Amino acid sequence: PEGAWGLHVRTTLDPTWQEAAEPSVDRLKPHDLQAAMVALDPDTGAIRAMVGGRDFRTSEFNRVTQARRQPGSAFKPIVYACALEHGYTLATLREARPRRFFLGEESYLAVDAGRSFASEKLSLREALAASCNVVAVALGAELGPVTIAEFAKRLGITSPLRPYLSLALGTSEVKPLELAAAYAAFANGGLRVVPFGVEEIRDARGRVIYRTRPSSGRVMRASTAFLLTQALKDVFGPEGTAPGQAPDRPAAGKTGTSDVNRDAWFAGYTPELVAVVHLGYDRGRRSLPGSGGTLAAPIWRDFVRRALAGRPARDFPVPEGVREVLICRETGELAGPLCPAKKEYFAVGTEPTQLCPRHRFVRVVVCPRSGLLPGPYCRDLVEVELPLGREPQEICDRCRPGLFDWLRDLFRFRRPERPDAETRTRQKEPERGRYTP
Repeated sequence: PEGAWGLHVRTTLDPTWQEAAEPSVDRLKPHDLQAAMVALDPDTGAIRAMVGGRDFRTSEFNRVTQARRQPGSAFKPIVYACALEHGYTLATLREARPRRFFLGEESYLAVDAGRSFASEKLSLREALAASCNVVAVALGAELGPVTIAEFAKRLGITSPLRPYLSLALGTSEVKPLELAAAYAAFANGGLRVVPFGVEEIRDARGRVIYRTRPSSGRVMRASTAFLLTQALKDVFGPEGTAPGQAPDRPAAGKTGTSDVNRDAWFAGYTPELVAVVHLGYDRGRRSLPGSGGTLAAPIWRDFVRRALAGRPARDFPVPEGVREVLICRETGELAGPLCPAKKEYFAVGTEPTQLCPRHRFVRVVVCPRSGLLPGPYCRDLVEVELPLGREPQEICDRCRPGLFDWLRDLFRFRRPERPDAETRTRQKEPERGRYTP
């Protein structure tokens, strides 16, 4: 009506998602433990749910948009995405043993304290799911911390990132909303989104005075986002850091725990949403009784189940430019018939072209006593299967002649060769044309 005043603001919040987020935070104990949760639409960046703390009446500080905390291993997917953009593959192998890395005058000892891995080398898929610190630092050293920091900014990280070797382990502080924006690019196929919370503002007469126009731009290849998602799905598996925490539908995510357990994170996504959970005491004054996998992941799982209840499950589509190849688990090369094989996704042009050299075998007859090629006195020869290149080259000299061999050699004789007919004819006929005095 004429003379009315005020503004009509339409936010992006989804009541169903917001109602799903709040109870998960309210149940936390002790009561001075703070929490932050934010959920985005990965296609637009619209904020569908946000919880900035335990109680607005006791603290108006919004930890989603204002608090900067170390993300720990929740930062690692950014490092791996950067590596995939630079031609690495999920089958690329790196050593997992603790070692010191050098970059100019800087050195950093990377370890996985209290943990051991089944093999000395891990594929990038295995290393990301298991959150191997050594492999993450190795990738950061190979790509360069500056490259990692620049890539993170492209994804939506606006907080300052210190370009040290430890950056790969999430030692630079970020806001939960920034991390959610970065993960949205993983969920939507490689497009950067800018988070926003207001869709439209109208004046008292209903005239639109503000309307958000979501913006996006490609920051990584669609194949990179898909490959990274396949690795992050394994975080919920038996070798991952959040086993059993999948929300009963296709999902991907990563745990994060800062130094001495002062922060616990879980950042994850489905095709429909991306959500980040952070737990910690303000100013990090106390350590937490658990990690991101044990504290934050269950909250994330429960939220996703509630927010998407009743919606059919969707999986991440395979984009163009991705191939599935049968490879050897141990070498990452094309699998032969005797390899421990598995299927792996590759961006077209990065798939292996060489047949695995470790599991190529040849069948060879050898002496059972020495394992060498049989000599003249070897008995009871056996046929064995050996890796190509490891077959014996020498002849057995261990076996000696027995009594039978000695008698045979003693009485062996050779009949004189009888001349053939042509030779006999030449012997009888005199040579012609030769003068004999």
